[in-house]
Amino acid sequence: MQRDMHYFCTFAMARAAGIPDADANAIAYASQFVDDSTRYSSEAHRDGGLLFGITTAHTLLEALARSTSDRVTKLEDQRKVWVPFHFFPGGAGDSFYEKIICVKDGELVNEMFKNNLSVALAKDYGLELLGITAHVYADTFSHYGFSGMSSLFNKVAQDSLHEENTSTKGVRSTLFHALNVVKDSVFGESAEQATAALGHGPVADLPDRPYAEWSFAYEEECRGRDLQSSRKNHQTYLEYCEKIYGYFRQFAESRYGASCLIPFEEMRVELGRLLKKGKELDEREANWKTSALTAGVAAYDPEEWENDKKKFAHGISSRDGIATHVYRFHQAAAYHRYHVLKDMLPSHGIAVY
Repeated sequence: MQRDMHYFCTFAMARAAGIPDADANAIAYASQFVDDSTRYSSEAHRDGGLLFGITTAHTLLEALARSTSDRVTKLEDQRKVWVPFHFFPGGAGDSFYEKIICVKDGELVNEMFKNNLSVALAKDYGLELLGITAHVYADTFSHYGFSGMSSLFNKVAQDSLHEENTSTKGVRSTLFHALNVVKDSVFGESAEQATAALGHGPVADLPDRPYAEWSFAYEEECRGRDLQSSRKNHQTYLEYCEKIYGYFRQFAESRYGASCLIPFEEMRVELGRLLKKGKELDEREANWKTSALTAGVAAYDPEEWENDKKKFAHGISSRDGIATHVYRFHQAAAYHRYHVLKDMLPSHGIAVY
């Protein structure tokens, strides 16, 4: 999913569920910031305190460059970034590479959500953790069927890829243009192979566009996944909206004792319209901004928390920096990553890291 869903939709569902506007904005910002916290940087205060940044995403070109230039770095990124934050394992099948394939609204991601929800209610970084968790959960509704590690199970038979309401050729040509630029400057002939094996690279960004209706076939069969896949993203995304609204209702009731502001059924038609309308991201964001569902939403600037991170070094004391959203985001990201990779997944026999 993209910023229209991770930011605007997250805010809308949190607010409708009964979460106050200020907190709904913090949750939504954290949800989108998962895609924007791409920098390996930390800030040290002169008193010795440190804000250690957790990288939770990479751009496509960063991922490809790192995946081919340094095998150790590639595995670190895939295991510590892509798997816990963007392609949550479903646990289906027998082999390791089958088990790490993402499953839409799977049992494991719901187990993770319930754990993080209880932690969010008890911790100062609860809002930020809830936003991160919403992002991870949302991505299972778009990234399902693919895994966050290079794998033959991610490969798609390119002749099978068909898009119903947009030119697939246009979408694919954008991806392959980027690959050719990178191939010429960085990789040599392995660029296409690297992309085909990482996440949903073989189908470009079709999983992340809410209006897309498309179909394809995987090259490799595996347990727990059909070889043929036909998708109407707007239907799947609407399922996500209803499910995340339910989780936000639990949080609102427990934290604020609040009843919902808008029952979900009263939003269903408007959500359906928003998910189908607009092709490009700026169009879709504009539609969300003009919807009554996002009344009270703040403007999103990915540099806001990055700038707050830099301010950590210049405050009166490092202790003051602990109360900032960006410090709490990195607390929450560190907790989530550790819990998923070192506690939860191993308890299901999945040793990602």
